[in-house]
Amino acid sequence: MADGLSAQAGSHDDSFSRQGLFKADVSTLKDTQLVAHPDVPLAADENVLWCGTLQLAWNKAVGLVGEKLHFTRQPRMADLLNREDFTDADLDPSSCVALADFERNRVEDEFAPRWRKPSTARPRPS
Repeated sequence: MADGLSAQAGSHDDSFSRQGLFKADVSTLKDTQLVAHPDVPLAADENVLWCGTLQLAWNKAVGLVGEKLHFTRQPRMADLLNREDFTDADLDPSSCVALADFERNRVEDEFAPRWRKPSTARPRPS
């Protein structure tokens, strides 16, 4: 395709989901990196994709342990994620499921019914 978004896409339907959202394997996108937090350095000739799912999972883990997450060698990314800049309050509650618990508490039993519930969320134009 001339836009360089997907070399394998043959049509609009191949490039976009039923909801009209672009779909692609990030490893095929030229000069593009997937990041865990949007507050990263950005080069003039580079694209950055950020998805809040890791942040949502991180936030749930913080809630589970009752404090910010800390490591022996604290990476900068941990400090960024500990800011909890993006939360489930930023989303339509029907659009995602984010849980954290210990396996011994059978968190998977809580996840399955929520995941199967149909979403009423619709993409919002930016």
